[in-house]
Amino acid sequence: MSYSPDQLADLIAEMVGKLDTVIDSGLLGATYDIAFRFMSSPDPSEVVDFCVVATAFTLKAGMPGSVGFVHTVPVANYVLTLRVGGSLSPTTGTAVGTVTISPAGVFTFATAGSGDTIIPAGSLIKLVAPATIDVGISGLAFTIKA
Repeated sequence: MSYSPDQLADLIAEMVGKLDTVIDSGLLGATYDIAFRFMSSPDPSEVVDFCVVATAFTLKAGMPGSVGFVHTVPVANYVLTLRVGGSLSPTTGTAVGTVTISPAGVFTFATAGSGDTIIPAGSLIKLVAPATIDVGISGLAFTIKA
């Protein structure tokens, strides 16, 4: 198959346009680490920590590669909710995942759906404590690998 110079120029322009779209989306396969932490047991349903992301990224199903540390383990499973969007109110935005810390100190990261979730640039991401207080948990830190 051969192309005229004009056809080649059009084909190249089309491909560059598609590549620009992929690059601008922030989804070119780069990883994005987001760290959350707190020192003492939060109040029920408190927004414990939050951030605004500068670059769009994909939150992979199950958040593979995410890691956590807890200094003092909870009495029972402690489930924190990750919410995207809305305000700093703990009930606004969309729940996109959970982080569960067991009494043995094991972290389980889960996404809200079975697939990946795209988080747009400029999104507010907040970490919301469970509705039930656990006075035992303290010194928690985890990083989501997206």
